[in-house]
Amino acid sequence: MLEKLAESREVDLAIVSITDVAATLPDLAAALVAWQAGGELLPIVVYWGARDRDRENMRILERAGIPCYRSTSEAIHGAAALASLSRP
Repeated sequence: MLEKLAESREVDLAIVSITDVAATLPDLAAALVAWQAGGELLPIVVYWGARDRDRENMRILERAGIPCYRSTSEAIHGAAALASLSRP
């Protein structure tokens, strides 16, 4: 999905919403880290809406430099700050 968004050149940034079910998928954090490490042109910000016991995957993302936020408003503000860095 992220590949399609990046290829379209119509999206400048993606907010990925991770909920309780998604947080338990073993390869989700690894896939997002690989995406970021691959030098893709579509930056991502993560809204982490999962329970505290599932936070190890969140820590994996944070260690990889992927911004993670615990509320939707924080994620939106983080995305806005990131987008403002690329404006001329």
